[in-house]
Amino acid sequence: MSIVATPRSDTDRRWLQIRLAAACGIWATVGGAIALSAIGTVDADVRRLILVLSIVFPLAAVIAGLLLLRGLVTAPFALLLISAATPTYFFAVVNLAPLVIAAIIFVRRATLRGEGERCGCVDRGTHAEEAGGGYRRR
Repeated sequence: MSIVATPRSDTDRRWLQIRLAAACGIWATVGGAIALSAIGTVDADVRRLILVLSIVFPLAAVIAGLLLLRGLVTAPFALLLISAATPTYFFAVVNLAPLVIAAIIFVRRATLRGEGERCGCVDRGTHAEEAGGGYRRR
């Protein structure tokens, strides 16, 4: 039995990649803006460290989005977990955004990879014969 990739599943996978990459970009922009805007309130002793972290962690989210567009799944998941450590100070609830995006990647990883998609006969109808196999309803 072969795995059948219908045009609809390819389109769905691509749109999911685009939406998740856009969410990564939005998170990087918002998280970076919050982190960089509060640099002046940080003690002088740790200002350089916080400045580096305020740039590196949102950059990890941007890289995650670009890797998602290339079809990778594992590296963007890890990079989003890392980017959740962006110092957003009193807006800490904003740091949930990359965790939600990472959770979506984790749940939809088979779709993002294009693996494990059958013809969909069990869920959407019976075109198993056209797809060259698949599951049948009983």
